[in-house]
Amino acid sequence: MRKTKKKNQDTYGEFAGLYDKMSADGHSLEMVPYALRIFKRFRGTSGAGFRRGLDLCCGTGSATLAFAEEGYTMIGVDGSKQMLQHAKAKGASVAGASRKRATFVHGILPNFRSHKALSKAESFDFVVSFYDSLNYLLSERELEKAFANVGELVRTDGLFVFDMNGAEALKVIWGGQTYADAQEDVAWIWKNQYYAKAKMADAHTIFFAKSGKSGLWRRFDETHTEKAYTIACVKRLLRKAGFEPLAAYRCFSFASAQAKDYRFCFVARKR
Repeated sequence: MRKTKKKNQDTYGEFAGLYDKMSADGHSLEMVPYALRIFKRFRGTSGAGFRRGLDLCCGTGSATLAFAEEGYTMIGVDGSKQMLQHAKAKGASVAGASRKRATFVHGILPNFRSHKALSKAESFDFVVSFYDSLNYLLSERELEKAFANVGELVRTDGLFVFDMNGAEALKVIWGGQTYADAQEDVAWIWKNQYYAKAKMADAHTIFFAKSGKSGLWRRFDETHTEKAYTIACVKRLLRKAGFEPLAAYRCFSFASAQAKDYRFCFVARKR
C-alpha cells in the first residue's frame, strides 16, 4: 500500500512564481463564466441574491479577482503561502472597487478554517474550487472533511461548485505521459505515472527558470499527486456533509457526466 500522508506538502512553492507565466491559471479563469452560468441555471432555488463567495484553493487569485470584477465580495484561501503572495500582489495592482472586494487568507485542506475570516458559520452565498484542487485530497476521509468544512461556511440554499479530474484523466492524460515546453526564461518537464488500483497519479515536475539579474538558470523539482473519485462517491460524501447534489456535469457543458469523462463539474446546494 502506497503511503500518502506526506504527499503534496511541498507543492506550489517555487512553482508559484511561474504559475501565471505558464498560463496555469487559464483553467480557473475559464471556470468563472461557466460558474456564473451555473448560478443562473439554479437561480430559481439558490442563485438569487448572491453577494459573497469563497474561492477554495485560489492559487494566484485569478478567479477570485475575476469574481470580484463581477461585483462579488470574495475571500480566496490557499494552502501555499507563496501562491498567496502572488495573489495579494495581483490584487493590490487591480484598479477600482474590485481591489477592495477581494481578500486572501491562508488555509490548508482539508481543515482550512484556521483563519478568523473563515470561522463564522454560513458566511458565504457560494463556494467554488477550481482546477481539480480537491483531487489533491488523497482519501475519502480527507475529502469528506473538506466538504464538511465548506458546509459550515456556505449558507442554507447556497451553492458549492467545483471541478475534479476523473480516473480516465489520470489514466490517459497523466499516466505514463511526459510533457515538456519552454519559454524565453522558463522551461519545464512533467513526467507522470498512474496507479490503477489506487486510482492515483503522480506528476513529477522539473522546472528550469532563468534568474533576472544573473541570467543563470536554476532547477527545482516538485511532485504533485492526485486521486480520482467516482461520481457516486463524491455525491455520497456531499450528502454526508449536508449538501444536496444537484448536478454532475461534463465540465464546461450541461451534459450529464459519465465515468469516462476526463473532468467533472459538481453542483451542490446546502440543505
